[in-house]
Order: sequence, then structure tokens, then C-alpha cells
Amino acid sequence: MESCYRFTGFNEGFNSTLFEGANGQLGEFALHTRRMNSLMGVSGNPGNSGNCSESAGTHECVMVAIVFSSLAVISLMIAGAFAMLGAWLILPFAGLEAVALYLTYGWITRHARDSELLTISGNAVALVVCEGQQTQRHEFNRAWARLVVEQRGWHTRLALRSQGREVEVGRYLDGDGRQRLARELRARLRGG
Repeated sequence: MESCYRFTGFNEGFNSTLFEGANGQLGEFALHTRRMNSLMGVSGNPGNSGNCSESAGTHECVMVAIVFSSLAVISLMIAGAFAMLGAWLILPFAGLEAVALYLTYGWITRHARDSELLTISGNAVALVVCEGQQTQRHEFNRAWARLVVEQRGWHTRLALRSQGREVEVGRYLDGDGRQRLARELRARLRGG
């Protein structure tokens, strides 16, 4: 199984594209996108699955845990003060808020390092998608790969299709980023 963080140093910027080619010709292409840019950094260990429990002690995980814990403690302290003044009905709602904060923290730590890496090199098109604890790798022959663009209202969906398989690409890009990616892929895939 391939690690989501094998490519951590691949592109220093978030959600940006690198267009490389000899003398301006269409050649190598790489796109590395991440789900979240600000909550968790990219300074995880190679091979780290992105779960804070597996990277205990990292600065990002500790800071996010402190923020969420502080919010829960402050809420419960305020609820306790109101309960002592006779408004005890606030306690269940404060408890629900603490549970919601805990669940949100869990989701953020599981998905903070979700990423997608698309590379085109020679005749190969490779897509590595890391979501949560799972990594999927898809490879296509460049000559057979086709770009599928579906416009659904304001949302543009991009996918690569080849030999009966279709895989979404550019899932962490905004609308403008998907449009730019579509232009680049059309230029780099034969018949796309």
C-alpha cells in the first residue's frame, strides 16, 4: 500500500499545478491538491497516515486539540455557571455542543491530509488519491485516457475515463482550478 505522504515535498504550494516540459513543449505534468490548507500542515512524517493518534506530538495535532478542547471547556464552564444560577436546562445543550466539537475534531484529524496527485509522464497517466486512511492508485495509458467534463449547475466535475473505468480528478480544486485543469488535460491527452 502506497503512503499518502510519499509526495509531501513534491509541491510546496497547496492546490497548485506544475507544468513542466522541455522548451515549452507539452511534456511532464503534475498536479498535487489537498483537501484542507490551514488546519493541518504538511510537515507529517513520510508514511504517516495523517491521523493525529498515529503522529502524537506533532505541532499541528496538538494545536488543533487545544483549540477544540478549549472551546468545549469554556462552553461547559459557562453552562455550569448558568446551572448554578438555576438555568440547569442549559447543561444538556452544552453537552451536545461538546460532543459535536469532539466529532468535528475527529473528522478533521482523519481528513486533514487528504490529497490527490495526478502525474502525466511519457505514456502513463497516474492518479493517487488519499482519503482518510485509504490510498487508491489508478494508472491509465495516455493514448487511451479521455477527459470527461460534466457541468451540473455551477459545479464542474472532471474525470478520466479509459477502458470502461472512470475516476474523478481535481476533486479538491475550486471551479476556476477545475477549468484550468480541464484546459491543461485536454492539451496533454490525445483526443481528450
